[in-house]
Amino acid sequence: WIVVWMMMNVERVFNNVWRVSRSRKLLKRLSVIIAMLFVSPFVVFVFFAGTVMYSHALSYLGLDVESFSVIKTIITWALFATIAAFTFSAMYKFIPNGDVRYREALRAAIPAGIAFALRNYLYLETQVMVTRLNGIFGAFAAVLLFMVWINIGWFIILIGSELSYAFQHVDSYNIED
Repeated sequence: WIVVWMMMNVERVFNNVWRVSRSRKLLKRLSVIIAMLFVSPFVVFVFFAGTVMYSHALSYLGLDVESFSVIKTIITWALFATIAAFTFSAMYKFIPNGDVRYREALRAAIPAGIAFALRNYLYLETQVMVTRLNGIFGAFAAVLLFMVWINIGWFIILIGSELSYAFQHVDSYNIED
């Protein structure tokens, strides 16, 4: 129930961004929510499978994976940003009950995906640093860092939704000189 309630609120917020006055009918809303719930684990699986595949590809080429650890890290985060961008583009396209062009959703999802990956990288590095400094206080800081992480993540998603609306409606803005 919590996931369904959260997705209904996300749809309501996206509809507010897109200035849509009517939500979908309940049956259609539930079908979109259920589709998202089934697609989400697949996206996570694709991310992890891609990470394993390219690290094994380096080994098959005869390259020492340990000497390419920086390149491996960069490729991992670039892959994560790419998958996040495509996931966000699907969210920006299908969640609002409005006519969203996929091109504009993808244009907004690219900076959102990059920002999301950067946020995850900074969160992980900060969490590791705090835990190294003090194990006891690091556990307490984990709760605060997690709440900040969630808040910044939703902020990035909502800014991306605003960007997709702005990209699609840039010609209808009234700019006075």
